[in-house]
Amino acid sequence: MIYRKKYTILILVAIVLAAAFSYWRIQKPESFEIIGNVKKIEDSRILVEGQYVIKKDSQPGQLSPIQFEVSVSDKTVITRSAFIVPPKEELAKTGGRFEPQKLPRQESRVSLNDLRQDVNGRYGVSLTAQSSNDIYGRTEFEAVNIIYNVPIFQ
Repeated sequence: MIYRKKYTILILVAIVLAAAFSYWRIQKPESFEIIGNVKKIEDSRILVEGQYVIKKDSQPGQLSPIQFEVSVSDKTVITRSAFIVPPKEELAKTGGRFEPQKLPRQESRVSLNDLRQDVNGRYGVSLTAQSSNDIYGRTEFEAVNIIYNVPIFQ
C-alpha cells in the first residue's frame, strides 16, 4: 500500500513537470536567425547589434537591440549581396529615397576576409546570420549561413 502511494505521487509529479515544460516550450519564442548591423569583426567572431528573427508561429520577442557574437567556422557559408544604388539623377526624382529590396543585386560567395574588408569600408554592413539550432535567448552562436548586404554606388 505504501509503495502504491509513492508511485502515485511520483507519477503525478512527473505529469506536472511534463505539463510545465510543455507550457514553457510553447510560450517561448523560437528563432534560428538574427538580423542586424555589423559592429566589429575579431578573429572568427562577428559582433552584431540586432534582433532575433522570430518564427511566424512563435510569440513576439525582445524589441530592443541585442549585442550578438556570431562565430564563423570553415563550414559557414558567407554570401555577399551587393545592391546597386540608383544614380544621383534618379534619386533626385524620389527625394533620395529608394527601396533596397527592389534594387538589382549581385550575389557571390565570399570569405570572412572579404566581409572584413567590406565592414572596414565606408558604408555600414547589415547581415542575417542563421543557425541550425534554436538560438532564442542566446547571444553567442555559430552561424551556418551568413548573408550580408553592401551598397554599390554608380
